[in-house]
Amino acid sequence: MPHPLSPTSPVPSTSHPPPPTPITPEVTRLDDQLCFDLVRAAQAVTDAYRAPLGRLALTHAQYLLLLALWDETGSEQAWAHSEALAERLERDPSDLLPDLMRMVNAGLLIAVSHPTAGHWLRATDKAQDLRGPLASLQCQLRERLGMAATELRSLQGELRRVLGVAQEPAAG
Repeated sequence: MPHPLSPTSPVPSTSHPPPPTPITPEVTRLDDQLCFDLVRAAQAVTDAYRAPLGRLALTHAQYLLLLALWDETGSEQAWAHSEALAERLERDPSDLLPDLMRMVNAGLLIAVSHPTAGHWLRATDKAQDLRGPLASLQCQLRERLGMAATELRSLQGELRRVLGVAQEPAAG
């Protein structure tokens, strides 16, 4: 029988959580907080889209709405429900209405409203004409960040993993 402290002895399992991290200056420094880096990075990436989208008369929110609409419909002549777009963007449907109405007024969307069925939307030809310029935005952003396509996909994978774990209900 191996000595209880030998490297080959099994580690006893416990059902107790690990002890809390001791409070040290590093734990409470702003620059050591993951949330601070994520907020700053999200803002910087959103800002990087601002000028190219501005040249197309779109906001970042409208850009995401068009992408969600195209993801949802898969066809330029198909209709999507505003609630499906809100679900895809993980937003409340009422939060989308101002942007959707601006897009209708700009001639990018056709909207059909029904008192009980909500809003149905379809991209116009004007919106479809933006597909090419919008498709190049990802490449432009990648080049601006100095990232290869594989690096960008790896970063997205890590962010999605963090998001998935963070959205799980906390234990205890």
